[in-house]
Amino acid sequence: WQTSKTGFDMSSFIPLGAVASLPTGWAVRVDSPIETMKQLAAHVKKNPGVKYASVGTGSSLHLSSEAWADMIGGKIIHVAGRGGKQAIVKLLSNEVEFIAVAASNFPAQKSTSKAKGVTGQFRGIGITAPYQYASEIPTMKSMGYDITDVTWWGPFAVKGTPQPVVDILAKAVEKATKSKGFQATLKKFNYLQSYMDPKATVADLTVYAKKMEGALKKAG
Repeated sequence: WQTSKTGFDMSSFIPLGAVASLPTGWAVRVDSPIETMKQLAAHVKKNPGVKYASVGTGSSLHLSSEAWADMIGGKIIHVAGRGGKQAIVKLLSNEVEFIAVAASNFPAQKSTSKAKGVTGQFRGIGITAPYQYASEIPTMKSMGYDITDVTWWGPFAVKGTPQPVVDILAKAVEKATKSKGFQATLKKFNYLQSYMDPKATVADLTVYAKKMEGALKKAG
């Protein structure tokens, strides 16, 4: 739905495979009285229009937040940013009350407190991973929210690329993900190696697009 406005859609590109992924993480300032997603939900329902920031409009982090708001029957206002670091700045400057950013930002900070989920300047209160990604920060699923989305990265070819070329590129992508150098880089930046072949990538994209279409239209 979103890309159709640009003249492109999923059929305009050919996935060569997914190579890495990250779950979405929600966080509040370290001095916030909110310590859990349940407390944030109560705050949002009591105060419609709570502002939050994500990496950008239409991102999976933006859509996951809107899906969560729909789930709890709350109204939140998205303050668009350009990347996770800008979203964090908006949080720390009190422009917004919470953020939805890549969960890699959580272990990337050195903890300055023994408080649960605190990672220096902000407190992580929820992660969309279907598994425990960061210690002390609960998954959305474990808190009763059916949100297990992750953002993944992968290269694409343009529609019309000859199939033999696509096959060569796809094999090269798979080989690259198995290299020690690539795996070391992912670990350095707290990314997860989540290789999917082209067919699995298409299937995942199709399911996700259908799942998030309603949230995207509502978000505008």
